[in-house]
Amino acid sequence: MSAAPPRLILVDPCLDGPGSHPWQYAVAVLGAARRRGWGCDLVCRSTAELPAEACAGWRIWPVLRFPGTSKLTAFAELDRLAPDGRPRWQPPWLAWIRRQRRRERVAAFATDLAPVVADLAPGDQLLVATASELDALGLAQAIDASRPPTGIGWHLQFHTPLLPPPPAEPDIATSRIARVGRCLDEAIRRAAPHRLRFHAPTGELAAEWSQVGAEAISMLPYPVDGILETAPDPPRPTLSGDRFRVALLGDARSEKNSHLTPALLERIIAIPTCAARLRFAIQTNPGFNPRSRRPADILVAGALGALAHRDDALVERLAGPLAFNAYRHQLQLADVFLLPYDQRCYRQRCSAILLEALASGKVPIVTGGGWMARCLLPALRSHVDRLEREYPLAGVETIGPGAIAAGAGRQLPVLPPAGAGLVVVEVSWAARGAAAFLAAPVSVTFGADATPAAAILQADPTGLPVPVVFRLRRPSDGGGPLAFSFGPAFPGGRSAALAEVCLRWLQGGQAAALARVGIVTADAEGGAAALAEFVDHAGHYRATAAEAAGAFRRAHAPEDVLEGLLA
Repeated sequence: MSAAPPRLILVDPCLDGPGSHPWQYAVAVLGAARRRGWGCDLVCRSTAELPAEACAGWRIWPVLRFPGTSKLTAFAELDRLAPDGRPRWQPPWLAWIRRQRRRERVAAFATDLAPVVADLAPGDQLLVATASELDALGLAQAIDASRPPTGIGWHLQFHTPLLPPPPAEPDIATSRIARVGRCLDEAIRRAAPHRLRFHAPTGELAAEWSQVGAEAISMLPYPVDGILETAPDPPRPTLSGDRFRVALLGDARSEKNSHLTPALLERIIAIPTCAARLRFAIQTNPGFNPRSRRPADILVAGALGALAHRDDALVERLAGPLAFNAYRHQLQLADVFLLPYDQRCYRQRCSAILLEALASGKVPIVTGGGWMARCLLPALRSHVDRLEREYPLAGVETIGPGAIAAGAGRQLPVLPPAGAGLVVVEVSWAARGAAAFLAAPVSVTFGADATPAAAILQADPTGLPVPVVFRLRRPSDGGGPLAFSFGPAFPGGRSAALAEVCLRWLQGGQAAALARVGIVTADAEGGAAALAEFVDHAGHYRATAAEAAGAFRRAHAPEDVLEGLLA
């Protein structure tokens, strides 16, 4: 009698039903496991509404009582911290209540998983796809109570940041790391002799969670091709009267800068070329409790109210959350994805919308300083190589700044050679490897003398310089100098230890595009100028995005998630 095939048991307390990214993740990864001949189990909340036809061949365990969006986790606590990163004052009994509720949540997760753990056999792999430190301890308690056989793979994936964003004081991180570290250390002890393995979808998150020190954090690629039935179509020809469709998809939340959407729309529409060539599709459901009194949520709710009162043909409001097919339809309709996220809060995090846009051959516009911009870095380097082959080098200037103190920067006069129309700025950090993921981003600008107005760059773990291309407002006549500034990107952030800043001036090139595949802006307000850049070079951006789609699909295949679990 042949042995039963191994099983993949995917646990996700954040999975409510179809239309959410946890659902798409489950479809992609369990689909890959089934193609490999594995058995497939899905463990979700008891209230989850799952389409029966999509779950054919899966064993469903609707046993989880609590959602994954608990306000008791270290991530959720970030919303309740003061700007300096310290906990806001609370009555002593409230802190005691929170500790008690954390223990109750851990015990509930352990009890809910007990029948699942008891059913496992050697060779099976269990993945908590959207985990917190409380889930790790709950899983460990379930293992300790059930005593399953050895040879089972136990995996937890962290999707959320651990440390408060700037301007939080850096020393505040120590106590948070210690507290989460104690939780994970206890989980590791309780699970022994079984080994818990921890993962993250980005290098930035892996580096941050690795500071806890409990166990090495490895990367699992985020799968994207579950949303795409076929390879993306080549972009349609651009006609003079075409309006490009700009999509702002996903729940509205403060870390996505959703409160800035109405003002950003007005800024975009004020640009004549954009007003004549663009239309917008904006998802308008809040990603928080509508009764929330959190100040950031109130601002987002106000912005959604302002959008509801718009009465023009340029904006199509999409009532969300979008179901799976509706989201896929919007993905196919869009030409551009505008993702003006706040990188103080989002720099470590994975954006499934960005990956799906890239895998679909769409043009993304993202903010710089984190993982999202790093996704576009290989394409930008390729574009810089092409520009330097096409336009003669007019001059080079190298600056060795050393360490830039937090909150400080440098402004230097630089003299562009006569005839220079483009300048490639390359920044090198002292940090290498995993330390580069934690290095502070840097802002560079020539002020009003160049486009874009500013850029925010993040360190590359390879140690290679990180480039950005500026277009001078007018070709240099070799006369007066320009003011070049660089320094920490976020006020109150960590110091940026730089190795070198290099400026390479190129002759001419003012009609050239500044990037390929997608565009990186310094902040949300830069989205207007980025869309103007797209309109001016739409054929170039759409063609290069379509060309790069296949590589993004291959780099984020769901089969690679299985390989990561087995590694």
